Amino acid sequence: MYDVLVGKQRSLVFPVMCNGRIKVDYAKNVATTNFGIYDHEGSFTFEAILTPYDVNGICRLSSGGTIPTVRDSKKIMPGYNLSNASNHQSNKYLNIGNRLTHKMTLFHSTSLKIYLVNTTLHNENLPAEYKIQVSMTIGGATETFDSPTVISSNLSRLFDYAGSDTEGFDRTGKINYEQITRVNGNFSAPVSSFDVDSVARLHTSSQTLYIRDGFDFTSIGRVTGISSNTVTLGAAYSSALSDNTKIFLEATREPVYVNSFYHIALTYSKTNNTITLFCNNRQVFQDTHSNSGTFAFDQEDFYIGANNNASRGDNSASTNEQFMGELHELAFTNIRRDEFSGYSNLLPNLNNTLLYLRFEEVDV
Repeated sequence: MYDVLVGKQRSLVFPVMCNGRIKVDYAKNVATTNFGIYDHEGSFTFEAILTPYDVNGICRLSSGGTIPTVRDSKKIMPGYNLSNASNHQSNKYLNIGNRLTHKMTLFHSTSLKIYLVNTTLHNENLPAEYKIQVSMTIGGATETFDSPTVISSNLSRLFDYAGSDTEGFDRTGKINYEQITRVNGNFSAPVSSFDVDSVARLHTSSQTLYIRDGFDFTSIGRVTGISSNTVTLGAAYSSALSDNTKIFLEATREPVYVNSFYHIALTYSKTNNTITLFCNNRQVFQDTHSNSGTFAFDQEDFYIGANNNASRGDNSASTNEQFMGELHELAFTNIRRDEFSGYSNLLPNLNNTLLYLRFEEVDV
């Protein structure tokens, strides 16, 4: 039977810069005969309700970038100035290069691994954004499946009349872009590189540059190199650039997702080895494992929140594939589902349940 509860929802919290995990102990859950999830092969559905935290932090990569401040938050990684990054404990825990590709473990076993993976290319004024990644082994063949980015930061903010930037607002009066420099000279199409007045806000970690036409902002490409005041793009921009054309970056984003929750789901069908991924009841990815065998769960310890490395010290977050965020509920059922009734609570049918963990408590 189900409990009906009211009050403030709680969760199992993995704060930023933690080393924590849940171990589902095979020896303690199985006496002499395998049962439940340890005895299952074939179709299944994985669901989790979770709140991810920001593993990027707001860092300063360019000379004119935002100077990071210490944030008293368990939800956002501390930012730092790249020029003295080695002095920061947070950089020892998860350095800037590994932040951009960090995997956060939702479930870990030998044959099935489910992650949230950061998809951002830099982290100057840019919180982490996440895709779902699944690694599945069938018949000895391991294949990896990636969704598009499904958890994003929030871009728009209200126009600040007291601020120094009066250029990057749209038709609704929200700041979506910030002017950071101007083109210095005329450059014929196609444009692979061009001079600017200042590179103080630019660096070579794949920032995307924009130009403005009325209220429309068009990307001209990503920065791949800076030499003196010359900017080089990863691919040539098709149109010409004129002297004094204003150059914009996206405005500072906010990781609003740290105060929200998301329903993440994976379904597997043994009929044709189809893997389908969902976020908040919306299908975001589908593909087929190439092996003709049938998936079976491992008869071993499972891990939630991190893998089985249990590392400590420098860069331990990467080694452990550490989840940082909140877990509300997690479930495996022995059927393939195509739709879900909601995403604020899991309601697994008890007859189909292989594993169900509820981490919430409530104030009654």
